[in-house]
Amino acid sequence: MRSPVTLEVDSVRKAFDVRGVRLGVLDSVSFVASDGDWITVIGPSGCGKTTLLRIIAGLLEPDAGSALVHGAREKRLGAAALLPQSDTLLPWRKAIDNAVLASEIAGVPRATALAEATGLFERFGLSGFESMYPWQLSGGMQQRVALMRTFLSGRSILLLDEPLGALDPLTRASMQEWLLSVWNELRKTIVLVTHDVEEAVVLSDRLVVLTPRPARVLSEWSFEDLPRPRVRTDLAFMRRRAEILGVLVGGTS
Repeated sequence: MRSPVTLEVDSVRKAFDVRGVRLGVLDSVSFVASDGDWITVIGPSGCGKTTLLRIIAGLLEPDAGSALVHGAREKRLGAAALLPQSDTLLPWRKAIDNAVLASEIAGVPRATALAEATGLFERFGLSGFESMYPWQLSGGMQQRVALMRTFLSGRSILLLDEPLGALDPLTRASMQEWLLSVWNELRKTIVLVTHDVEEAVVLSDRLVVLTPRPARVLSEWSFEDLPRPRVRTDLAFMRRRAEILGVLVGGTS
């Protein structure tokens, strides 16, 4: 039986005024995510992927269309947790204090937040690093702390904007496998933005491919026929990756 719909993006349009010119960014973008789904959004740079996440998070309003979280148009703000592209760890706070920041802002008692975070440090591969400052952690460890903070927000929907984009290829591949294992255990609904087709095929249940700005949905892909864990050198995996790259380069579905 199909899980309940958690997120419904319906015909979302958005434009911005740039020096007196109306710049279209999103053009009738639609997709649906069910509880526990992993949806990845991919498309050319500047096509509006981050804008789309900000609309889902309730930080922006669409010009037309709607983004419904748990069926509610009005209650998006605070219903999903957004991890932006930029490094958001506070350098003056230790790793565990960074991890509980979202919980503290949400009003969770500090003692409760610390107890929950402490239990996750081992699960996130960070046991023993609780008292380290961000500058004392590797890039991969910093991203794990940022992701832990997002998971600890208590939201059922996680919006991840290129969370692994700044990592070197080996660390990125390792983090992909780790992130997938955490998702398998905690089963949050995830909407991931990436430019990496291989990352999308490794991680996703479904992929939404966007056109250049103003973005519309060029094609959608399901990976239900590729059992997890997915092997990057498997023939079916490589064929699917090549097909998606062909669509992105050719611009036709």
